[in-house]
Amino acid sequence: MNLRRQKAGITLVELLVVLIIVGLLASLVSPVMYRQIEKGRAEAEFMTLRSQLRGISATAFARGRPVEVEVKDRRLSWSVEGLSSRAVEFKHLEFMPQVIVISKNGLADHGSISVKMPQTTRDIPLNAYLTVE
Repeated sequence: MNLRRQKAGITLVELLVVLIIVGLLASLVSPVMYRQIEKGRAEAEFMTLRSQLRGISATAFARGRPVEVEVKDRRLSWSVEGLSSRAVEFKHLEFMPQVIVISKNGLADHGSISVKMPQTTRDIPLNAYLTVE
């Protein structure tokens, strides 16, 4: 009688080796993925900021009143002369303190706003809609 055992399944050592390899790969990939997610969120906020600034400029022009815009830390706030003020908080963008007046013609008295993002600094030209991109 030949007593041969067939090997069925995997051993505990093999399972542990596979789990260690998967854990090492996850520890290498997760920081990169996290940075990409944060960059994506910052980019989305940047686009929201640009949209807000264009809307504020259009509001100044449509109402025929100047708008005072203030950027400081992570906050963008604005008020139309004679009306209430509004504000937006950003989580991934930071500003140098600056006050900008957008005239009743929709033109800003400053050329741009500098925005600090997680890995870069970008400028938003305030009167860019007058130029061809």
